[in-house]
Amino acid sequence: MAKILIIGKTGQLGSELAKLFRQATVPDMDEFDLTRPADAENYILTLKPDIIINTAACNDLNKCEENPYNAFSLNWFAVQNLALAAKKIRALLIHFSTNYVFDGKEKGFYKEDDTPRPLQIYGMSKLAGEDSVIRQYPEGSIIIRTSFLFGGKGSPEKGNFVLNRIKDFKNKKKLVMDSRQFFSITYAVDLALVVKRLIELNPEPGLYHVANKGACSPFELTQYIATLVKSDCKLAKINRDRFEDKIRRPIYTRLSTEKIESMGIKLPFWKNAVERYLVELNLK
Repeated sequence: MAKILIIGKTGQLGSELAKLFRQATVPDMDEFDLTRPADAENYILTLKPDIIINTAACNDLNKCEENPYNAFSLNWFAVQNLALAAKKIRALLIHFSTNYVFDGKEKGFYKEDDTPRPLQIYGMSKLAGEDSVIRQYPEGSIIIRTSFLFGGKGSPEKGNFVLNRIKDFKNKKKLVMDSRQFFSITYAVDLALVVKRLIELNPEPGLYHVANKGACSPFELTQYIATLVKSDCKLAKINRDRFEDKIRRPIYTRLSTEKIESMGIKLPFWKNAVERYLVELNLK
C-alpha cells in the first residue's frame, strides 16, 4: 500500500482527503509547516511518502492583496521547495491550483493548455507555484486546477460560498448578487474522489482541470441554494462592475474537464453537487 502524506488537514479539501485516505499521514501545522522549508523537507525525507498531496494555500483574495509576501511565500516559494523535496525521494506530487490563473476574457471553457493571465496577487502567486512545480519536478507532478471549492465546514478563514449564503438568508431580508461573473464550482467530496481515481489510473504528469459540470453566476448559485433550503430572502441582480471592489476578478473562468473525461472520469452537474452538500449539512 502506498504511503500518502496529506498537507493541509484543516481545509475543505484536506479534510475530505483525510476521510478518504484513512491510512494517510496528515500532520498538524505544528508538525509540518510549509513556510519552514528546512523543517518541511526534513519531515518528508524522514517519512519518505510515495505520494504527497498538497492542499495548503493562501487563498483569501483580500489577504493576498494586502500581503503579497505571505501569498507568494506559501503559494510559490513553499511549493517550489516541496517539489524539490518530492523529487529527492521520487514521490508523486499532487498540487492544486485555481481558475484564477486566467483573465476571464474567454467566454468558452478554459482548457489546460490555454494561456494563463492572472489579474490579481492570488492568481499570480498560484501561477508561480504551478510554474515552479513544472520547472523543478515535471516528471513526477500532477497539478489540478479547480474552481470555487465548497465542502465540509468550509475554509477555517472564510467559510465557503454556500455556507455564507445560508448565513445571509438567516440574517438578511435581501441579497444583491453578481449576475455577470460565470465560473465552474467544485464539491470537495467529488474532487477528493477524482484525486483517488487519478492515483489509481497513474496518468501522465501535468495539468488537469477538475470541477463539477456546467457553470453558474453568483446570482444563479445563490438562487438555487435559496430554493433548496426554502429561503424567502429576496434576491436582486447586479453586475460586478458596479461593486466597489479593489480586487480584479475574472468574468468567465469556466474550466473544461474534457481531459479527465477522456480518461473515464466524469463529475456530476453543479446543481447535483450543491444538493448533495446540503444533504450532508442536514439542510435538505
